[in-house]
Amino acid sequence: MTRSKLLTVLLILSVLSSAVLRRREPRPLAPPGYLLAEVAGVVGDEAGLHHTVILVRKGEAGRGTVPEKALLITVGGMEGTAIAMAVAKKAYVRPLTHDLTSQILTRLESRVRGLYIHSLQKETFFARLELESRGDGPHSFDCRPSDGLALALRAEAPIWVDAKVFEKAALNLTGKGIPKPPAKPPEAARSL
Repeated sequence: MTRSKLLTVLLILSVLSSAVLRRREPRPLAPPGYLLAEVAGVVGDEAGLHHTVILVRKGEAGRGTVPEKALLITVGGMEGTAIAMAVAKKAYVRPLTHDLTSQILTRLESRVRGLYIHSLQKETFFARLELESRGDGPHSFDCRPSDGLALALRAEAPIWVDAKVFEKAALNLTGKGIPKPPAKPPEAARSL
């Protein structure tokens, strides 16, 4: 594992271990082959061009322990900010695009029923956003996971991840397969 990946793992572990306790809510029934997930944190890069959204199984964040696995999804800077604002339940004075979309859905008596992250192709995640309008059956829309997360979080809708995608792409945080840092730092690190 490269030094940058090790630093990323350590940063993720610190975000996860400092997550605040979240209220317990009844879990919706899982669609076959999906697991319920939640956003444990959002980490931005130094330039603010990209953010990494950390998804874990629902209920594993904020328990004072490190989740077994975390799914990392890289998103754009604006989308990452929108997701972070939704997680923190904060809003700008003027609505962001996802806030506006949520307001439009509410005004049209529609709601987000859930986000389904269903596949991974060439390091790109694909998702589907499910909406319900005035009691009309569900309507499904292809979306980027970043936009779907921003809308689902604002609507407090469930976030579902295909179990096979989660197992294939999630980062193992239990220590199995994660190399221990050397007892003595490499020569390059000592010179810093």
